[in-house]
Amino acid sequence: MNKMINKTTMDYPVIMEYIRLKNPGFLSSKSPSDDELGMVGYANVFPTIKPRDSNLFVAPDPIPAGYVMPSLYNGDTHKCVEGVPTSDGTIFSEQWDIITLSAEEVAKAEEYVTVSKGHEIRAAFLTATKVPVDSNGFTWNGGEMSAMRLKGKADTLVQKSLTEGDIHDIDNIQHTLTVAQILDIAADISVAYEVQFDLYQAKKNEIVAANGDCAAIRLVTYS
Repeated sequence: MNKMINKTTMDYPVIMEYIRLKNPGFLSSKSPSDDELGMVGYANVFPTIKPRDSNLFVAPDPIPAGYVMPSLYNGDTHKCVEGVPTSDGTIFSEQWDIITLSAEEVAKAEEYVTVSKGHEIRAAFLTATKVPVDSNGFTWNGGEMSAMRLKGKADTLVQKSLTEGDIHDIDNIQHTLTVAQILDIAADISVAYEVQFDLYQAKKNEIVAANGDCAAIRLVTYS
């Protein structure tokens, strides 16, 4: 949809319905020509390349022929807003202004980056805890709940005065193992989980230690 401006009052943006309301005889198409608009005191505003937040922008790879790189700004401290279109005397073009964020906006930006990174780290942690664990010659489901189920299985066998029982590996293949073997598998799974949990806690502490420094928070990775 075309953006239009009143060349006298500089009201912007103006929609076609408003122009028709002010000029009952004006029955232009959805994309009026400059001459049509000029007759009733308006002009098309031509698009320009909007600046991008350097923290979010990713250039295409490979860069296509004719691609124009946008100017960048730091979204942690500034924002991009559309200003009043500029004119070279012939045409009007979009104008983008880079404005310093208010203290309240900076605080909101810091909160957003902190919370987003927290979600990212937790998602990575949950994925890592589901990685299968090799133990006793077979592969088992990873994670705290898997270890707890096996420990519970072993406890039940002991309560029933049984020395062995059936458990299933990650491929749902049944194995008859001794209580000691089941406990060893549970311990291996638990160790793998604790490694990930310790890493998760360390990464959360890194986020807290960054104390709202968005650039530092973005550098925190689950590795």
